Amino acid sequence: MLQAYALQQTLFALGVENEIINFRPFSQLSMYPNPYTSPLFKRLRRRAVDLLIPGFTKKRLEKYDNFERFLSQRLILTKEINTEQALATELGKYDTYITGSDQCWNSTCHDFSWAYYLDFVKDGNKISYASSIGPDTRLLDTTRISTLLPSFSAISAREEGTAQTLSALTDKEIAIVPDPTLLLSASQWRSLAAETPLVDGNYILLYTPYIRDNVLDIAKAVHKATGWKIVVTKLLGLSDYKALRGLNVDFQTQAGPEQFLNLISHAACVVSGSFHAIVFSMIFRRPFLAVDGDRDNRMAHLLKKYSLEAQAVHPEDVGQKIQSLQSVDYTTFNDIIPAEQAKAIDYLKKSIGK
Repeated sequence: MLQAYALQQTLFALGVENEIINFRPFSQLSMYPNPYTSPLFKRLRRRAVDLLIPGFTKKRLEKYDNFERFLSQRLILTKEINTEQALATELGKYDTYITGSDQCWNSTCHDFSWAYYLDFVKDGNKISYASSIGPDTRLLDTTRISTLLPSFSAISAREEGTAQTLSALTDKEIAIVPDPTLLLSASQWRSLAAETPLVDGNYILLYTPYIRDNVLDIAKAVHKATGWKIVVTKLLGLSDYKALRGLNVDFQTQAGPEQFLNLISHAACVVSGSFHAIVFSMIFRRPFLAVDGDRDNRMAHLLKKYSLEAQAVHPEDVGQKIQSLQSVDYTTFNDIIPAEQAKAIDYLKKSIGK
């Protein structure tokens, strides 16, 4: 949602009228189900979890509301469309269609749709902005991808790994542009988040889609060395809770997009294996540790570009990294980001014909 917001705001700043196609396929809706209408047995199970984790259900409902509120209040959208067939028959006509970014071109994702390659567009200018195919290219449907790329007037990737893969599938030039979230300034992002910190004092933001042992081990090590509490935004259930039991943990599991920005901007340290948690740590110039950041082509490209390779961390070297945690050098980032933003704007202008 934050990527969509950033690209939409950038286009508006260029004077380009635009709206986001509100494509929510059923495969995606199943990943983020409405907790208010979920089956009775699931609601009862959440109530049982409430006995061990007070407020679990209430925060889950708040989280859903926070995301839906951001969707309806911050984004300019079409009506909701759930199928690829409806995209082809129910949408109006546009001069230009843009797809991107993140892993929208990863054909192995659970909620992947060929609509993200704009296969439903029969007439109109098609471009991609910072598209990514994800960290692993071995299972991609390269045959079909290669048949869809020629219809694009301009193609850009978010990282070199994606650019190299796409270059092998098309004769078109593949530009490398920054993630759309990097097109907005820290002050623009702060305007979405409340100024008052959601959590008082120094804390480690542990951001992970699910509790991975290596991410948790590193957060524990930082916690032990600093005494800072651990803040967690995602709690899937009892297994995650048990993994965190005994630690000084603040569960901010109601966090939506705006709360996520608040928690990163005020964190004493961010520990994550998430590309976007690292991106926003950089935007807000916060200390961070990128778990396995040198082994994931997306994060590795990001860290190398801005001379932040030292922030990649593994359980075996976390002790050494903690010692220099408070001296993250953002000099290169500060020097390069204006030129990267200008390059992205130039790409968008030329691709759209602005």
